[in-house]
This record gives sequence, C-alpha cells and structure tokens, in this order.
Amino acid sequence: MLLTGDLNSASERRLLEHYTGFDPAEVDEAGRAQMIELARSVFASDAAKSCHHGSADFLDEFLGGIDAPVTVISSGDDEPFSHPRPDALGALGRWGRGPRPLIFSTELARSAKENIKQVEALRDELAGLETVLDAATTEEERDLILHGLGDLASAGERAIAVYGLINLRTDGPKLVMAQKLERPAPNGAKWDVHRFELDDGELRHVRG
Repeated sequence: MLLTGDLNSASERRLLEHYTGFDPAEVDEAGRAQMIELARSVFASDAAKSCHHGSADFLDEFLGGIDAPVTVISSGDDEPFSHPRPDALGALGRWGRGPRPLIFSTELARSAKENIKQVEALRDELAGLETVLDAATTEEERDLILHGLGDLASAGERAIAVYGLINLRTDGPKLVMAQKLERPAPNGAKWDVHRFELDDGELRHVRG
C-alpha cells in the first residue's frame, strides 16, 4: 500500500528523478516508458491513497509508476477545490493496473442523516446551557456557555453516517475493499464489497 500524502507535481518530479535518473519534463517517449517501468520497481502498489485528495497537480508518469489496481481518494464536503478533480479521476483510471481499475472516493459517496443517538440527552444538555446563559452575569461567562452550545451543535451535525464510507482490510494474500450502501440492497446487503486474491503472484479482482 502506498500512502502519498500531499505530494504534488514538483515533489513527484523530484522522486522520479531520484529513483529513475530521468527528468519527466525533459524525457522523450522512449525514455518516458523506461522511466515509468523503473518507477514501478519502487512505487508499484496494490492499493494507493490518491495524492492531495485528488488534486489536479500531479504527473501522469508518477501515477504510471504506482500502477495500482485500487485507489482511494479521501476528500471532504463543503470545500472550494472540487476534489477529486475530473482529470485526476480520468488519469487514475488510465494509469491503474488491470482492465477495470477501481477508484473509491469519499467525496463522490452519498451522505444522509441518521438518527442521532441519545437525542433526548442532547436536548436536555442544550436546554440546561440555555438556562445558564440567561442567568450569566459577565461577558466571560456568556462566552464560555456559547462555546459549549457550539460544541453541542457540532456534535449534532456530526451524527451523520456517510454512505460510501471506504473500508480496506487485508491479511496479506487477500484484500477486501468495501463501500457502505446508501440503503440496504434488495438482498439485504449493506456493503458493496470487492475482493482481491493472489493468483500466480498477481493480485486479481474477485467481485462480491
């Protein structure tokens, strides 16, 4: 597994230069193919976490070096960058290993509200803080209570199940990727499950 953090095109170029001896900005087509092959001896992975939440600031040659059949893109809602970027998704599919590389994205996963656990306790705590707020006599007391009200409001907002939540499990020879369904399937399944198993040393996708 390769965890790429916030690598961008500049850092990927440095890594490719260091490990392959080729500069991706100056290499010809034949050298590019050789560079990618050399990069795979270092970076090739069975599962990878996409660089910088699926940013557009990447090198195709570096993705070719990773050569992963499974890529997970972790990015959040309510952000101004539109991660994952459309060209990043296309490049991950193009450079992924196998005829149908899998791309799992938390941003593209659907989300829906779920019942808040212990909702009565949350309501009671909010009501208690509101009563104390009315009785507060100093600005400092009011600020502390308002901060507490904000924390409780955040707790309520976080009581959300993100459908599409990505899970990866492996025991070495087997890899399982699972994505939570928005609602149970007609057969009762709650997860979209993808299995990979070693076949002659190659990790191969086994659906279901």
